Amino acid sequence: FSLRFQKWRLLAVLMVAIIITNSVSAQDVVVPVESKTDIAQPAAPTGTPATEPPATSTIAALPSIAELSAQRLTIQQDPDLDEATRTLLDQQLSKTIENIQAAEQSEARTMALVKELESLPQRLADLQQRIGIPLKEDVVPPDADSVQGLDALMIRLKEAESAVAALRQKAQETTDEVDRRSARRPQLAELKNQANLQLQEVGQLLLAPLPEGEAPAVMEVKTTRLQSRLLRIRREIALLEQESRTYEGTTRLWTLQRDLAERDVQEADRIVQYWQKRTADARRIQAEEEAAAARQ
Repeated sequence: FSLRFQKWRLLAVLMVAIIITNSVSAQDVVVPVESKTDIAQPAAPTGTPATEPPATSTIAALPSIAELSAQRLTIQQDPDLDEATRTLLDQQLSKTIENIQAAEQSEARTMALVKELESLPQRLADLQQRIGIPLKEDVVPPDADSVQGLDALMIRLKEAESAVAALRQKAQETTDEVDRRSARRPQLAELKNQANLQLQEVGQLLLAPLPEGEAPAVMEVKTTRLQSRLLRIRREIALLEQESRTYEGTTRLWTLQRDLAERDVQEADRIVQYWQKRTADARRIQAEEEAAAARQ
């Protein structure tokens, strides 16, 4: 076999042994059931995951997406390969690229959740301050007196209606996210268990004896695909763990965001009602003036 392939396989064996040992001894994520009301104040959060994503050295053991893409192009143009082997190699490389891309996406989502948890204290303080401000009884736009004439009033009414529609959409999206997190949190522990099982299964495949009679090039791309699968699963596990921490820690934050979004809709509705009344009054006055002019 090629020296490069032997080095990759040795690295894979060492990495798999460590991963399997860690996954067997790891504790399951405890996911409490969320309540939408009377939620206790969360403890001071920490954004550092209990299980970090794979180290840079592990990622560097795999070819880059650019290298894999170049390898696919070389294989497609290699006249010495039969069609079956060419197709097999291309499929393996394509799956490897897919795995690496998925791993990168999981890492990006994990980091976003870490940042969300780290920003919790300040965001929570801001929302609590806003929720403490009572609603005004009468909502009158600051420049209301300067808006005169039916045409101008109709323009402002249309703008207010568009604004309240946008706020309703935002409130619905916030409610949907609260519901999505509430439904997902109880599933995270089982999803992590399933991912750990997949991790061990892929590890066993990497530790299995090499099949006889298979070309070194084929075995090399298969090994790389399995290594990329390991990386993908490890990143998925890290994401699941961070989801659990972030969703639990930011429950009150999202509840306040939902309540404030609903209150923003109420305030915007009052502005719409104000412009509706002004517009109706202007139409009535205009109709009365036209009727008086017609009688003269």
